[in-house]
Amino acid sequence: MTFSPDGKRMAFYRSNPADRSSAIVVASIDGGDQQEFSTKKPPEFYAPGFFVAPSWSPDGTTIAAFVRDSRTRDAFLFTGFN
Repeated sequence: MTFSPDGKRMAFYRSNPADRSSAIVVASIDGGDQQEFSTKKPPEFYAPGFFVAPSWSPDGTTIAAFVRDSRTRDAFLFTGFN
């Protein structure tokens, strides 16, 4: 999980087993007003892990997260503008 610089919002990973998609979700700090910021579908998926979490830029304009490709096992950095 990551928090916006102003402390009013958070972003986190969510997976959907039904269609095997994964998403970065942005919500207000109390968990309300949830919106999918970005969604990946197989073979790509957001790669949560011990040292891997979405990250909010200090100016609050960008969220970055690692994406994996299950076919090639490659990873790359996704950046989306808020």
